Amino acid sequence: MAGISARLRDQGHPAEALHLANRVLGYAPSNQQALQTQLSSLSDLGAADYAFELSQNKAEGLPVAVRRRLRADRAAAAIRRAITKRQRLDSQHRYARRNEALKHALGLVNVDLALLPAGSPAYQRSRYDRIYVLRQLGRAKAAVHAFHALGPKRHDTPAYVRHAAADALLDIHECAPAGRIYARLIANKKHPDTGLLMARYYTLVDCEHYGHARQILARLVKNTPVWRYVRGQKRKRKPNWQRLDVDRLRVLDAYFRRHHKTAQSRAFALYNAAPRNVGLINLAAKSLRWRGLPNHAHRVARRAAAYAPLDSGLRFNEAKIAHDRGHYRYWRRHVKHLARLFPQDDHIQLARAGVRDRRRPSVSATSQYGSSSGSTGSAGSKDFQLKARANSPWTKNGFRAFAEQYYQYANYGSYSARTWRPGLGVEWAWGRKHASALISDGVYKSPAGVRLNWSQWVSDRWQYGFTVATAARETPLRATRAGLTGQLYGAHLTWRQNESRSASFNLSELHTSDGNLRSSVSGQFSQRLFASAHHLTGLGLYAGFENNTVNNTPYYNPRRSGSVEATIRHDWITWRHYRQTFHQIFKASAGSDFEAGYGASPAYSIQYGHEWDLSRTWSLHYAVGYGSHVYNGSREGRVFGIFGFSGTF
Repeated sequence: MAGISARLRDQGHPAEALHLANRVLGYAPSNQQALQTQLSSLSDLGAADYAFELSQNKAEGLPVAVRRRLRADRAAAAIRRAITKRQRLDSQHRYARRNEALKHALGLVNVDLALLPAGSPAYQRSRYDRIYVLRQLGRAKAAVHAFHALGPKRHDTPAYVRHAAADALLDIHECAPAGRIYARLIANKKHPDTGLLMARYYTLVDCEHYGHARQILARLVKNTPVWRYVRGQKRKRKPNWQRLDVDRLRVLDAYFRRHHKTAQSRAFALYNAAPRNVGLINLAAKSLRWRGLPNHAHRVARRAAAYAPLDSGLRFNEAKIAHDRGHYRYWRRHVKHLARLFPQDDHIQLARAGVRDRRRPSVSATSQYGSSSGSTGSAGSKDFQLKARANSPWTKNGFRAFAEQYYQYANYGSYSARTWRPGLGVEWAWGRKHASALISDGVYKSPAGVRLNWSQWVSDRWQYGFTVATAARETPLRATRAGLTGQLYGAHLTWRQNESRSASFNLSELHTSDGNLRSSVSGQFSQRLFASAHHLTGLGLYAGFENNTVNNTPYYNPRRSGSVEATIRHDWITWRHYRQTFHQIFKASAGSDFEAGYGASPAYSIQYGHEWDLSRTWSLHYAVGYGSHVYNGSREGRVFGIFGFSGTF
């Protein structure tokens, strides 16, 4: 009978094997085969702790290999219970102690590794389990190190170990090796599970292989039905919740490809089908945030908060929405709280870094150099312009100080002109309102002046703003050289439908001290024409008109002038590795300039440049270009170069 019970267990019937082994031990308590079957069956049935305790009490005569296996079984059972407990706590939004049981299980594994001989099968199992637990705890670097420590044999480890190692590699931004592991796991399965295929999709997206990622997504959609049918029950069907994960991935896929309208449409289709599902409501709010509509996103997110106010995904999205709405105190408080609960979550820790960035100084600068041929026009034969700014950290109330340098130089052949205005200022930004005040002093013939700015988004789509400046930098350079100053009064109105379409209208008046009043009105319209994961193409239309009241001035000052222009801009992400990106920017403009007394004439310009995102906080850009315009009836060609950078310390 002892042999029969052992065979029953080997055939996958632990309950029957345990029943028969108990009968044998009832009349032969010292039967070692029955004892082994009893303990092993108990472990198989989920009573690994009890089996291990019995093995310690009945260690005499029990093979060492069995005792070691039962020790490893105890740790494995603790891991399974810890995962189940964490899932339950997460569903109850009790995140503070979600990993306590898993940390205890890791402690058991570490004890086993210290006690078991290095060459034993139980020791090897414990090494495998440790990799799995480390990944579950978010300790990705430690999990990858433990996986590599297995040596060449790591490629022959059980599937759950390789899957955990691939997840850890993906967590530390090693998408290529993670993808190779996922690909082998998929190839070894006739019907790979949804989670494995989704993980493979993410590695492809992270490695910028969007074409292959589309194939994986199509496979997921095809092989994951909306309903699953219960065998033996005619017409009995149940929802296939894995399909919901696939449908969510379809929303994210559209977002990754910068098809924001499609992402919003898919997200709201899911939301309308299940209007009380917190995850789907939150996904709909995300799609609105992606499109630059934070107020609308906030209203949708509040619906989810009515059902599950403590849900971590919802709170994180609400924090991001609060940032976009300029409610920085709410954003800072909730990001810090989530960062304490999820110290290993990469997205939350990235947001935490953004919170820290506001407490650090920053700097930016942009410069332009040009060389003109033909008439001296407005820029001169050679010109240079520099604007640099250093910012203090933001205060908790949305204030920061800044120092600014503005320098402009031009050579007009027989003479040159320049202006240099260093200044100090303060700005405030809160609740999608922005105000700044700058006091600057002119070094070359230019008096001290004040510049005030105010702007506010009154809704997701409308913004207005005003500018007032004395000793305005918009005063023509040759007018400044002649000792003239200008006062600027400006206003603008912006309409933004979404990330693809916007327009603005600008009015300004520049009063110079020679009595001239320069009135300007202009309008811009922009429309995205094409978008993909690596390419953006947009069209910009511009029309501007200007009127001056004084003629015969020592600076370029036509009585009436205007221009219309169409610009095509293409942004190509040529290379990207997570937060490091290289863009190539192509820009071409064509239009017509009008000047009183000379009529209309064609104008055009081309520009090619690079933009580098060197890290999360530092970037630089540079470009070269050529433009041709007509001034006072004479055509001028201008070659120019641009260089700039920005960063947070």
